[in-house]
Amino acid sequence: MPLYDIQIEIARESGAAVAPEQVGLLVEAALVAESVQPGAAVWLRISTDEELAELNAVHRGQEGPTDVLSFPTQGQDGWITPPGAPVELGDIVISWPRIVAQAAEQGHPAWHELALIVVHGCLHLLGHDHMLASERSLMWERQEQILGQLGIVVRLD
Repeated sequence: MPLYDIQIEIARESGAAVAPEQVGLLVEAALVAESVQPGAAVWLRISTDEELAELNAVHRGQEGPTDVLSFPTQGQDGWITPPGAPVELGDIVISWPRIVAQAAEQGHPAWHELALIVVHGCLHLLGHDHMLASERSLMWERQEQILGQLGIVVRLD
């Protein structure tokens, strides 16, 4: 039985040539590193710039695509997890074209950029943020630690 309920969806139109199982292992690594209780659920979709631009406009009032959006369910008004039910952590949506572009800009493989963005999205689901310098420092440190456990080193600006 899997440790977590991780659902991975890769939109055909995204052009992403990654195995859902491999992406699921990235999510699992982040959840284990953050000591998330077994059985917790995460849904992750790899999609297009167009979908991320639409979601970004609707949910953040921002124009244009972004690399990742996280939609945590824990701590949201009115969200109650019934006793004994698995904890629904939330949803993550990632733009594959942004992953490819950012990897090229940073000079590392797209897989490493995807790992960074998956971990980043998971940390957002778990309450991490980077609006303040102190939050950013802590979140970037956790990202580096988790990626390091996976043998992935990326430069975080």
